Amino acid sequence: MSRKESSRRSMASSVLRRSHQLWKMGIKVCVSWSTLLKLCWRLLKKELETSVSIIRGVTFSNDDGSSRQMLIERLSRLPKGLYWLNLRRESDNTYDANAIRVDADRVDNMSAQLGYLPRDLAQVLAPEIDSGKEVVVVDFSFSQGWNGIFGVKLYYACI
Repeated sequence: MSRKESSRRSMASSVLRRSHQLWKMGIKVCVSWSTLLKLCWRLLKKELETSVSIIRGVTFSNDDGSSRQMLIERLSRLPKGLYWLNLRRESDNTYDANAIRVDADRVDNMSAQLGYLPRDLAQVLAPEIDSGKEVVVVDFSFSQGWNGIFGVKLYYACI
């Protein structure tokens, strides 16, 4: 086998491994398998960069009265394969026309809002989403501050 063929197979194997890992972690509730393969391929080839952000508004309650803090605390104890974070454009938001909402989507099609992307980031990403691009969460983590407040950090890519 040539060196080029060996390199190609190694890269394909890495893409499949990462795709399968993300699929098992729960990204399947947000993207199709083919989209995930393309995403992992482009990330591996360094055609896409991931960026990081925290979620704002995690101390507020949702419209249905549910506490976002309690939701985040519960999610932090669950394995990632049962849910994934998803970004949804909320152009009819009364406070910010560029608002991008962050939801936790479960595999049983249930969804709960965790907060919003920061306003300055939403101002940049909203036109991208409106033009048809997709912003996908590729990883996330939970934290708890010294004051007991839970937070969420997410890693995303625009495809």
